Amino acid sequence: MLRLSCILVFLVSCQHAIADVLVRMEVQQDTVTSNVDLKLFEDETPLTVANFLNYVNDGDYVDSFIHRSVDNFVIQGGGFTFDPNVGDGTFSYDSVLDEYNGGLQEVPTDPPVPNEFNRSNLRGTIAMAKLGGDPDSATSQWFINLTDNSAILDGQNGGFTVFGEVLASGMTIVDQIAAQARFDKTDIHPAFGELPLINYTDPDPVNNPTPIVQDNLVRVNAMTQLLSISADIDFGPLLINTSTQTDITIRNIDTVPHSIGDIGTTDTVDLPFTVVLPNVCANTTLNPTEACMVTIQFSPQTENVFNDTFNIELADLGLSYSFALTGEGVLTPPAPDIAPSLDTIAFGESQLFDPLLGFPDQIVLFVNNDGNLDLNLTSVSLGGADATDFEIVDNCTVTSPVAPAAFCTIPINFKPLTVGDKSATLTLTSNDPDESVLVLPITGIASLDTDGIPIAVEDGAYNDGDGNNDGILDSAQNHVASFPALNNTYLTLLVTPGATINDITVLTEDQVVAPPDNVRFNLGILDFTIENLPPGAVVEVGIVLPPGYIPSTYYMYGPTPDDINPHWYEFMFDGTTGAVLLGEAVITAPDGTTMQRQLIRLIFQDGERGDADLTANGVIVDPGAPVAGIPEADSGAMSLLLLLVLPGLVLLIRSRQGA
Repeated sequence: MLRLSCILVFLVSCQHAIADVLVRMEVQQDTVTSNVDLKLFEDETPLTVANFLNYVNDGDYVDSFIHRSVDNFVIQGGGFTFDPNVGDGTFSYDSVLDEYNGGLQEVPTDPPVPNEFNRSNLRGTIAMAKLGGDPDSATSQWFINLTDNSAILDGQNGGFTVFGEVLASGMTIVDQIAAQARFDKTDIHPAFGELPLINYTDPDPVNNPTPIVQDNLVRVNAMTQLLSISADIDFGPLLINTSTQTDITIRNIDTVPHSIGDIGTTDTVDLPFTVVLPNVCANTTLNPTEACMVTIQFSPQTENVFNDTFNIELADLGLSYSFALTGEGVLTPPAPDIAPSLDTIAFGESQLFDPLLGFPDQIVLFVNNDGNLDLNLTSVSLGGADATDFEIVDNCTVTSPVAPAAFCTIPINFKPLTVGDKSATLTLTSNDPDESVLVLPITGIASLDTDGIPIAVEDGAYNDGDGNNDGILDSAQNHVASFPALNNTYLTLLVTPGATINDITVLTEDQVVAPPDNVRFNLGILDFTIENLPPGAVVEVGIVLPPGYIPSTYYMYGPTPDDINPHWYEFMFDGTTGAVLLGEAVITAPDGTTMQRQLIRLIFQDGERGDADLTANGVIVDPGAPVAGIPEADSGAMSLLLLLVLPGLVLLIRSRQGA
């Protein structure tokens, strides 16, 4: 089908080179027929214009009508047609069966077109309608902005794609349409809440609604492609006392001849712009598919930015088409200037990459063009000893060239598979005359830490990221982890070196099965695993609580050997497994500094009570949480001597004192 093939090949081979396209919309109000001429921005929105022209060429808009008119906002069409010679000829719709039995029909739609928003929704622009929450859902329906709607439409749903504008006196006709009386006809169709109707009255809309006939509608009798004209010309920067030329191509894409009148006579072109003679397009007739060219020269003599317009008279169409020219005279030769946002791409410390999870650290490099000529990036590549530990997600060669004052982005991932310091280089090759090859260093540190807590977050814990006061950042150890709990607090977990704490998550009560009555997990529910254990091993986990928090008990959620259905149960020490509330202890760092914290000792046996998978597989699965108690007036501090009866946790604390 032509309409689909044109979209797929980007219109390059369908009809003509990318340009602005003139389309005439014949509108009928009562017995008066008028023309609304549209200029479509094919150079800026090629997919949207191709989509619109497919409907035009297929005749889908013939006998369509304006079905929505919102005062001081938009008029909308392209969704429905009405032909009283079809079916029973009535303006009706069966909402229960979703059937159109009469002359009212929907415009048959093509596949949705990708969003191409880049121009503001100003008065007189035409844009595509689409579904809410789906930027890429536009099909046949379009609207014309009656006022400046940029504040409403430019930032909504990805921005509404402006693909053209109304020319000359066309807005007078549009305003006449907007002035027609509007009626709520949602009893006929949900889309007709603000339906403009002509010479229509409805004295008893509930009991005896007045039928709508063709003459009541604001009709679009036809839409026709007329001409394609090269887009407005921006010569860009040019060295003064030099010249350059560009051709404007005018092509007849209609099925009938069109005559070109004067060019640049009623609105002359001023220096440093000139129309190069002979002007073969002036006062000529173009048959279908024929084209002619007007050559424009730019010759700046001074340093300045120049703007000018001139008119192309389209004689038989009664239309004066305005064409814009821009150029800049500069004292030095124009050149691009590559300016990356970073001199060094430094990842800092990151965890080893897990290919199954697929969430590497990422830094986005912005490549700016600070020059006054397009920047062309010909290659972007990684090199160096550890290049395989990094990855270019996307490179600027796809979006090149980069216009002056614009930028493109290069996301770079850090995906280390081995521990250690990593270094590589990012090489950018471009047409910057001063830095045609730019090399940026890339650095990163790969850590064994597997707790799932970002390093920056873990380093923000109490005691400057050393939650167990052992003189080593918790983020640098895979058997110690500090992480945010609820109520703006931090918790610290530690296990015997050799075992690892993995995949820590703090859940809220509304994310799990309701806890027992009168039980509140003020710090959240801890969900983590202890790994690298021999199957069936016994392991101890220490919990360092935040300041001021005194636990009264500890609960777990999951199956137990005596009840395989997941449930909440109090996990206090039963002689084999469970939690021991140690009270407040003084923990001394290697440099002699101390801190006082409430401690909990959890004793697990792989595959037994407390291990939620109930499998002796070398992994402890622990969803559980301490429960708050009432702070005592003077809880004191537990001495390390008392802790001698709890050798597992003493070993953990003493090992961090250098004993």
